[in-house]
Amino acid sequence: MKMKRWILLSSFIVFYISAYAATSQENRDESLLFVGVSPFGVHVPTLLTRPLNVGLYLGSNVMFGVEYGKVKDSDYEHKYLDENHSDGENGSSTTNVSGSYTNEGAYIRVFSGESSLYLLLAYHVRTWEGEGTLTRESGEAVGTMTFQSHIGTIGFGNMWQFDSGLTFGISWYCDSRILEQSIDYKITSNTGIPEDEVQEEIEDFGKFLNAVSGLFGVGIVTMGISF
Repeated sequence: MKMKRWILLSSFIVFYISAYAATSQENRDESLLFVGVSPFGVHVPTLLTRPLNVGLYLGSNVMFGVEYGKVKDSDYEHKYLDENHSDGENGSSTTNVSGSYTNEGAYIRVFSGESSLYLLLAYHVRTWEGEGTLTRESGEAVGTMTFQSHIGTIGFGNMWQFDSGLTFGISWYCDSRILEQSIDYKITSNTGIPEDEVQEEIEDFGKFLNAVSGLFGVGIVTMGISF
């Protein structure tokens, strides 16, 4: 039901602002900076961090910008049951991780003539830093971890700009690729768990988070003010 309401609202917004799309190019030509936020979209890194955006208009058809968002430690904590080493919901094997996730990058929007349509090119570095505790019947292991992925993205969307400076954009589709990734960790203590099991657990978790950082996005909304 919530998804249906979101689709109806988005359709209404797009229909309404499309009537003003012809003025977007003129307004871009008169603007220097864009300041805004990307609050939601079908894209995990965006939903987690809701990055702030600052863009510089290079004429009426090009915008160069940077964005930054971070989820603090207290907001990002995950506890889950390790099904590979437990006997069910009350099994003795658990993993508890907590950390921070940072999403930072740079982008270029190239607009198509007088329209609001743009081609998006972006480069992001997404980093998860934290610690985890692995518990088995045989003991407990604690480690610190840093997982990082470098992401290249190409996409397309529309960005409408009104005379007031109000700016609303939607990246309809963004296709991302992991260009480089790293999984760094240090086992700070271990009482009874084979080290190869601990390493395997950490590396599997790191691969999973890096893969999430490189997921494609649909309907990523950006809104703010141009002046």
